[in-house]
Amino acid sequence: MKGLVYIFLFVTLFLKVGIAQTTAYLMKYFPYNDSSRVVSKQFSDLPLAPASTLKLFVSWMSFNQGYTTDECIRTILMKSDNDKADSLFILSGGTGVLKNYLIENQIQGITDENFIIFDGSGLNKNNRTTCDLQVSLLEKIYTDKFYNIFKTLMAQPGRPGTLQKRLLNHQGKIYAKTGTLNGTIALAGFYELENGVAIFSINSNNFKNTWEKERKRIDGILESLINQISIDEISKD
Repeated sequence: MKGLVYIFLFVTLFLKVGIAQTTAYLMKYFPYNDSSRVVSKQFSDLPLAPASTLKLFVSWMSFNQGYTTDECIRTILMKSDNDKADSLFILSGGTGVLKNYLIENQIQGITDENFIIFDGSGLNKNNRTTCDLQVSLLEKIYTDKFYNIFKTLMAQPGRPGTLQKRLLNHQGKIYAKTGTLNGTIALAGFYELENGVAIFSINSNNFKNTWEKERKRIDGILESLINQISIDEISKD
């Protein structure tokens, strides 16, 4: 009887830990006239369900390889079109081709444990990426000659798309991909400041809030990280 009780307690504890909320993030700052630095990070190497921020990976490969038009990628990134993302994922060759492309193009740290991909949309709950990998990808995009074109294909506050009603005090500064899935809210992209660009990835898995409240919390994390850059810049003067 005691054995059954112990098994029950173990399973209960395992389930609680397994579904505990996890918030991961990483922000790196790239000043125009100085070397880059990590602003802050938390659980950034932990593989989590990325939701629709996964679309960044297949969109960037397809943008460079010419698999589709800029307008199609704009629809995938700005409006988060799942069907187009999955079709593009299949057209471009699927998981193996995508992973090899990213490794060959020096996206750092990809392994079979932290980059687990089943689709291009991010709808599969078994997909896994890390904030580290997303920021590595975004850094590659930022240093590419086509950055100024690609960023305009992403969602922006106050403009048609998934950020139209969010972060309205930061219009003209944020270019990002949102992510929404049962239990997951994510945001990854670029924040252009006066003296440089911040690259960020924020991911919340297994949250208990409503989607609306969790989006506001994620937006608040982004704003606090940006404020930290401003404080650091003032302390240097």
